[in-house]
Amino acid sequence: SKVESAGGAVFMPAMDVMEHGRMALAADATGAVFSVWQPLAHKGVGVHSVLGTLCWSELLTRDTARAEQFYKDVFGWEAEYMAEMNYTIFKLAGEQVGGMMAIGADMPADMPANWAVYFYTEDIAGTVAGATTLGATVIMPPTPIEGVGQFALVADPHGAVFNLLQPA
Repeated sequence: SKVESAGGAVFMPAMDVMEHGRMALAADATGAVFSVWQPLAHKGVGVHSVLGTLCWSELLTRDTARAEQFYKDVFGWEAEYMAEMNYTIFKLAGEQVGGMMAIGADMPADMPANWAVYFYTEDIAGTVAGATTLGATVIMPPTPIEGVGQFALVADPHGAVFNLLQPA
């Protein structure tokens, strides 16, 4: 109910996933699609920020102010804007839970608002090379992010897009 009252849309209302938990599929007020998980037997992401696992989630949107308000209203997230990077860190109870940046003029004009996932690697060049031998397409090769490390944007053989991150 919070999603719709905050300007988002529910595509699939809460449903049971056997004894594992409950999930729903929605979009935020800027159109970025996301799922929510209520754990029962399966707690969800239990390991993160370890080699080969999910280490960051990032919202890209054209309306960062509207998105910030949406996530505050729905999840109670706080937003810390970092002017030097033109980037927002989302926090819950002081813990970082994700980031947000505006879709820039250097990005495709038809790019929709979206959540991007990042997987941790200690060898970004080697991971990208390995992914390409398995049929992945490199959208953006390893690229430095000052003070953070390097990232790459890759699509698997079926077109699912994800990022790789090698911290500094």
